[in-house]
Amino acid sequence: MTKGSVDSVYVSYAWQAEDETRLVDKLEEACRKRGIELRRDRNEIDYGESIRAYMDELGAGRHVILVLSDAYFKSEYCMYELREIYKNKDFRKRVYPVVLKGTRFHKPIDRIGYLRHWEAETSMLKTELEKVDRTYTRNLNEALDAYADFRRLMDELQAILADMNTLTQEVHVGTDFEALLNRVLPAVAEQRKIFRLQRNREPDSGFRCRITDEIRLALSKTKPLSEALQAEAAKLGASASTDVAESLCAFELEQALDDLLRPATIASLSALDSHRQEYTDTWAAAKTVLCWLSLLAVSDEQIEELERREASGGDFSFEIVVNTPVGVEIVSSRFRQMMPNLRADRGKADVYGGQVIQAPLADASWNDDHALDQLLLAIWTCVFPEDSRARLLETDIKKLNSALKYREKHKTHHHYIPVSLDQQSRLCRRDFYEKLMAKIPATTVIYFKSSGSAPALRIADEVDFMTIISQFLAIPDHLGKRT
Repeated sequence: MTKGSVDSVYVSYAWQAEDETRLVDKLEEACRKRGIELRRDRNEIDYGESIRAYMDELGAGRHVILVLSDAYFKSEYCMYELREIYKNKDFRKRVYPVVLKGTRFHKPIDRIGYLRHWEAETSMLKTELEKVDRTYTRNLNEALDAYADFRRLMDELQAILADMNTLTQEVHVGTDFEALLNRVLPAVAEQRKIFRLQRNREPDSGFRCRITDEIRLALSKTKPLSEALQAEAAKLGASASTDVAESLCAFELEQALDDLLRPATIASLSALDSHRQEYTDTWAAAKTVLCWLSLLAVSDEQIEELERREASGGDFSFEIVVNTPVGVEIVSSRFRQMMPNLRADRGKADVYGGQVIQAPLADASWNDDHALDQLLLAIWTCVFPEDSRARLLETDIKKLNSALKYREKHKTHHHYIPVSLDQQSRLCRRDFYEKLMAKIPATTVIYFKSSGSAPALRIADEVDFMTIISQFLAIPDHLGKRT
């Protein structure tokens, strides 16, 4: 049995009714013509596989066509599927009912017979169970509970289905299920679009929890830093029993970095021998905590705006409003839900992404083709620093694309080209990067500007924030213990 994809459409039906009408066969053919994957039990459950597992999968499906018949409402399997669909919420949005000829449940009096049916099934099973020792009858007890559930839900579910406008069996078959599939297709298309955005992403709240988990994991590898953080947090009023990772994420970001992480890092490193592995591990953990914490600086509204732009435009780039190179790195990392790669070179003011692709300084004599060649070489050097080239061949371009796609998919590197919209230059034009993307579509281009709309970082001052990070990264130098 294969698991359904995000845009799968399931069909729930009674075999007895299908033997008489062949409606699902016709529906399957209509779906095939429209490029819709229709999942039905006979195609999905191989010999020896679990029927229940497939029914659970159907019950959680985003799109389920219900072929309703008298046999359907009296089938144990069909009622199990209907109950599971209902339990998984948004029942009206997720179901597409087709009512077979002769099926009556729209009037209240028509539903009484189905209530009696499940009352009788429940009563018969209960009577037989009372004749045996109830020890070791867990599955039978569950079946009895299920029958009672079908009886309990029958009135509510049939009332909802009766309230949904449907067409006759003849109209559906005569129009090749046009109305039904016209309703399915936009929902499937929307889900595909959402899935494209989220296939490498977690929900925002889930990612925030992951930040805490990643910090917790880093601290678990270094007792000196963890204990130093506990001591610093206690000075600021945190309980000794409080999770250190949660404490860090609960404080205001600048305070967490400057008043907790920094002094704890200095204290723990000062007590260690810089020539021993424990020192190296502690410093690596401290930088990891710094990087994950920095993502909390990004405005939730900015992330939502970037998602909306990507969903609506499918453009190769996005714009952010930041003042510093580290702002570009942090917002881009946060958007991709990965740890940033922060780097501060000794003696330089800026903090930036360690894998950023810096466009070469454009000479006034360059034309677009020459500038493009130089930029392609800069990308190659960043991705393959030990494999120099004077110029790139078509095979090199393919290698570059493949490497960038792989690294983006697996989140092993954070390569991107930052483009300042505040500057006037050949290498700051959108049409120039359209030419680049024609050659290397796997490249990430980020346009940024220093003003014009809401800033991407929710901190008091972005330059001060960059200073906090740059001074933190220089701690080993300040201690005279370089790693």
